[in-house]
Amino acid sequence: MKKSFIVMVALFIMSTLFVVSCGGGSSSSTTTTDGPTIGVTIYRYDDNFMSFYRRNIETRISGKANLIINDSQNNQAQQNDQVDVMIQKDSKALAINLVDPQAAQTIIDKAKTKNIPVVFFNKQPSAEAMASYDKTWYVGTTPEESGDMQGKIVVDTWKANPTWDKNGDGIIQYALLKGEPGHPDAEARTSHVTLYVTNNGLKVEKLE
Repeated sequence: MKKSFIVMVALFIMSTLFVVSCGGGSSSSTTTTDGPTIGVTIYRYDDNFMSFYRRNIETRISGKANLIINDSQNNQAQQNDQVDVMIQKDSKALAINLVDPQAAQTIIDKAKTKNIPVVFFNKQPSAEAMASYDKTWYVGTTPEESGDMQGKIVVDTWKANPTWDKNGDGIIQYALLKGEPGHPDAEARTSHVTLYVTNNGLKVEKLE
């Protein structure tokens, strides 16, 4: 397999991290062109962020490859079956948004037997799973950095607006909205927001 094709798969996924579109859709779709076939699974279509992601994948790969894209409906067993079908349909590369990051090794093993490269995105497999196959990649953001950026906004605006401390106790009382429960990126962002704030000398109190 040409290295340029594998790079293209990684790049088109990476590009969707920074572009927003919209749309819903069915649980499975296929495009037809003269190019190679790429198999994609999305952990659930009704996740707003992943809906944006999916539409950009479809737009950016259009005309460059055959695209098989599946809604795993938040069911890892279903996703495993979808991977089997995509391999049977002679996919030359797989792009996988895992339902459960712990299942990465199962998918890697499936791809490895057919020498198919795998690009995981949005949910990161363990380092051990990634190291088990030299044609495995992960594309995603750095969640800790995102949390630090959010924390910096809090610190800068709090210091610039002392009147925001309505009760005058010098403590930031806060409620924090978090993304998908258990998602490693959401957990990391959440912890780093408050860590950045407290590391910069501010006191916080979480409201229950």
